[in-house]
Amino acid sequence: MTVPYRSRKPAALLRSRVPSGADDDACALELLSSAHEHGALVRHLALVQRRCSALVAEQARLIERQEAELMRLRGELIRHCTRAWLTHAYSAEKLPQADALVCLTGCLSQGGHWLDEHYCRRKAQPCDRLTTFVSLAGLRGMPADA
Repeated sequence: MTVPYRSRKPAALLRSRVPSGADDDACALELLSSAHEHGALVRHLALVQRRCSALVAEQARLIERQEAELMRLRGELIRHCTRAWLTHAYSAEKLPQADALVCLTGCLSQGGHWLDEHYCRRKAQPCDRLTTFVSLAGLRGMPADA
């Protein structure tokens, strides 16, 4: 009757594999030593495999966190760029109105501060708003030559 492989004791298993005519004890010790070494290597391999699995899982968690951070930063960048674009568009829309207000303030209320004849010293070019200023000055009762 044959004993199942798993139920055999290591020494009995090793003796069954010793070649006939060899020194039974020496061969058995060599095989037993090899079996212990193999067992130690397999245990070490299992530890290395567990460590590698843990490192891969940690790396996956890190990548997931970084992808979430990247998505959050992309959203923040889009909001920032949109806000900057809208602010710029609003400023560009309001810039001519602000320029006209500065001209109006300097030329009408301060007695033609930037005007030299029909030439604007502020812009270094002929005044393009002179007719507007003259008509506004007439409405307010100011001298037309201001």
